[in-house]
Amino acid sequence: MMRAVLLAAAGGSALLWGSARDLAVGILVAVLHFFLFCNVFRVPRPLELAWAGILVADVAVLRMAGIFSWSVALSVQTPVTLAVLIWTVRSPEYRGIGS
Repeated sequence: MMRAVLLAAAGGSALLWGSARDLAVGILVAVLHFFLFCNVFRVPRPLELAWAGILVADVAVLRMAGIFSWSVALSVQTPVTLAVLIWTVRSPEYRGIGS
């Protein structure tokens, strides 16, 4: 099932790349993080939701400021992603990759 989702996301992004690049990248960011958080590191739901909320706020603020680009959004979001992953891996309940 997950393979089908990854393939659909890749295909959809490829189709949108020429006409709606921001949407294509957004699909890839969301799906790849979902795969990373749910299947690789098994991040707890509250941390996933916090990460998603920060991403939505980040994108909204950048859009309202008129300076949105995925490179800027991901420069803010990458430290958040790393913090979530480090928190998860260091948790005593960790059960993802390498546990």
